[in-house]
Amino acid sequence: MRISIIIPTLNEEENIGRTLKALMRERPFEIIVVDANSTDNTVQIARKYARVIRSSKGRARQMNAGARIARGDLLLFLHSDTILPRGALKLIPEDAEVAAFRIRFDLDHWLLRATAWWSNNIRLRRGIVFGDHAFAIRKSLFEKLGGFKNLCILEDLEFSKRLRKRAKVRIIDAKVMTSSRRYVKRGVLKQWLINQYVKLLYFLGFDCKTIRSVYEKL
Repeated sequence: MRISIIIPTLNEEENIGRTLKALMRERPFEIIVVDANSTDNTVQIARKYARVIRSSKGRARQMNAGARIARGDLLLFLHSDTILPRGALKLIPEDAEVAAFRIRFDLDHWLLRATAWWSNNIRLRRGIVFGDHAFAIRKSLFEKLGGFKNLCILEDLEFSKRLRKRAKVRIIDAKVMTSSRRYVKRGVLKQWLINQYVKLLYFLGFDCKTIRSVYEKL
């Protein structure tokens, strides 16, 4: 099974090296870093380990750009601050159309443990896959779905709503480690509340520019 790993980046020099080094031990078919014109050393670091292409800013746009040039049968979308566990790629079922890992945070805090539990045991089972889960999807299915919509926020949630009508998410019984940096920066409780508020605005039908503006002001 040929797996193409796609990582969108923007000024991620503090994280991308560690993520890519962890990937090298897995020996994927290819690693594609899609950079949105970083002004730091992200590109220079990434080029040591991966193919780097440029894209205009926007995670959805970047991931779609990576998917277009990917040569693998399976696309694995990975955040630049998320670390795959050892042997991760071998755990992806060969017959899966979509598969996602469970998550854990790199900070031990009761609210983050609760958030991870909800994501792993409730949200994933409902077919909702966020980027933190390092989810993999058949390229053929991704193309049939038309890729990610070019939204400025919550593109993964919107994609999941379409995806779960076409395929069941296979949950991989292993955990990726995702960064808690936004929680550390804003405070765990505050960031958690912001996340819930943003999702509420989405489900109430607010457009993505409004939601993004609210998120950045909070």
